[in-house]
Amino acid sequence: MSIESNMLEISQQKVLASAEWLSAVQLAKRARVNTICMQNNLTEWKCNNEIFGVLIETIELFPVYALDMKNVNPSPNIAPILALFLNRKDSWGMAYWFAGANGFLGGERPQNILRVDPCRVLLAAKDELLGVTHG
Repeated sequence: MSIESNMLEISQQKVLASAEWLSAVQLAKRARVNTICMQNNLTEWKCNNEIFGVLIETIELFPVYALDMKNVNPSPNIAPILALFLNRKDSWGMAYWFAGANGFLGGERPQNILRVDPCRVLLAAKDELLGVTHG
């Protein structure tokens, strides 16, 4: 294994350890629905840019912070942020952003602030797209 692939694996493990991530099977169990039904929902939600998932080997995992777990649906707070990152970040790029300490959020992780202050996280995402500017 190369140094780069080892570093990538370590960073992915850190992202996965920073929040709860569930597979379609696990989400189906939580929602008490058929796994095929949940997979279909997840596919539709991804196509509508309402959720994202990351692939680990052959299993796609979805972040709980992006879901309304009461109804096991996408959180309405996530779609505007994902829309900003559309065609700019892949799924792992989004996962890294949500898991990373964010200066705009006072060093907090966007995934930890999303439920309590989604507007600030949206502003942080907009700031991310502007990049650092120097005067």
